[in-house]
Formats: sequence, C-alpha cells, structure tokens
Amino acid sequence: VKELIDIPLLGAIPITDVTSLSDVIGQGILPSSNYYAFKESLSSLALNLRYLGTDNMVKVIAFTSSVPSEGKSTLTYNLAVILATLGYKVLLIVADLRKPTVHKLSKLSDKIGLSTILATPTPWQDVFQLGDEKGNLHIITSGSIPPNPMLLLESTKMAALIQEWRQQYDYVLVDTPPVIGIADAQCLTAKVDAFILVAAINRSTHSGISKALEVLENARANVSGLLINMIGESDSDYHYGYYDQYYYLNPADRQEQDPEEVKTEVS
Repeated sequence: VKELIDIPLLGAIPITDVTSLSDVIGQGILPSSNYYAFKESLSSLALNLRYLGTDNMVKVIAFTSSVPSEGKSTLTYNLAVILATLGYKVLLIVADLRKPTVHKLSKLSDKIGLSTILATPTPWQDVFQLGDEKGNLHIITSGSIPPNPMLLLESTKMAALIQEWRQQYDYVLVDTPPVIGIADAQCLTAKVDAFILVAAINRSTHSGISKALEVLENARANVSGLLINMIGESDSDYHYGYYDQYYYLNPADRQEQDPEEVKTEVS
C-alpha cells in the first residue's frame, strides 16, 4: 500500500459559510468575512492543477472523500467556478449518483443528467447546463438516481464519453461518492487522469484517510494528492504541525501509535 508520506498536500481550504462562489461573483452578494480566504485558497489550487501531471497535462480529475459530509461536492463545484472565471472551458460531471448535491449549489435542474446520458440514447450535448454567464462552465448533473450506479459508471459508454470530453474541454471535474463502503468511484479509476482526496479537518481520521488511499490504490487510481478542508483559524498551526509530524513518521512508528492518538481533526 502506498504510504501516506507519498501523498502530497495540495491545499488547505478554510471553513466558510459560502456554498456557492457564483452567487457572490454573479449576483453582487456582499461577501462574508471568510469569503476571500476561501476563494483565494481555491484560486491557488486552480492555478496549481497544471502541475499535477508530469509529461501530459492532467485534464480529467475526480474528487472523492473517505466518508460523507467532508465538503467534497462544494469544493468541486466552486473549483469549477474558479477555473471558468480564469477563462478555462470546464465541464463538471456529477458522478455521485446516490446523494448528489451540485444541482442544489448551482441551482440547476436535476431531472435529466449523467444517468440519462448513460442509460438512454440522449446525446450529452442535449443534457449539459450552463453554469456561468460567459458559457465557460458546463454542468452535467446526476439526473434521476439509478438502481445500480456502478453499472452505469463502469460502462464502456462512460469511458467513451470521458475520452470525448477530454478532447473538448480544458478541464473535466468529476464529483464522485466517498470511497469507503461505496465502490462507485473505483469504477472510474481507469477512466480519469487523477483522483484528489478531500478530507475535512473535523470529520476525517488518519485511519479513514489511510483506508481511502488503500481502496484507491487497490483500484489502481492515480491519487495526485490530499486536500484538507474546513480549517478554522484555531486549526491552522496545529494542523500543519501535526500533518508534518505524522507524514514524516516511519511506517513502523505509525503502526505502533495508539489509535486514539491518531484519531484527530486532521482528517
């Protein structure tokens, strides 16, 4: 199993009451005090995506988490908004076909979406919706919840669609379900360029992150890094210190630690 020491920290996103940057950007809503920190953190991540690959640019990126409620969908959606404002042509795919939330964040209809495209002959060009005024952001919501999401995500049609989207967009961001206990995200590991694991500081544990990474590695996913989410002002110094301490421990030392000591807000 790939050790955690090999997984880079891609960013640390502060906790915020902002759920949709597009509301602030497009409608002139007065930003809250933590809006700018949240926006700048995602802007930095957006600019750094170009460095995820080595020889080729990473274009199709899936986002997942170890457990629910870690802010994965909110980050994925708002990162797509940021990339679109930077002038990139972006497609956001909601591949969480169990408990999708992006349609609520983007205030778009979810009557048809990815499940429609995969289960019917409906062309994807008839399904995507505009996510911004300039037309840089296209969003394909989940659509109706299918009885077996894995069958759709694992299909050759899904693989062919991703290849087509890869050619037509600068970035394709894929919102997937948590990996622990649900195998949906694993169906996409051979189809996307990279996975990013989102971990909320107050909701994940080191053991949870380790398990999620193990699941992804067993599925032969290319995990580009870890994105720590929901960091409060009191967490920042503690988080970075603990992160460094944990990641630079020898594997044997990590195994010897008391589980209660490892259970932490770093998640």
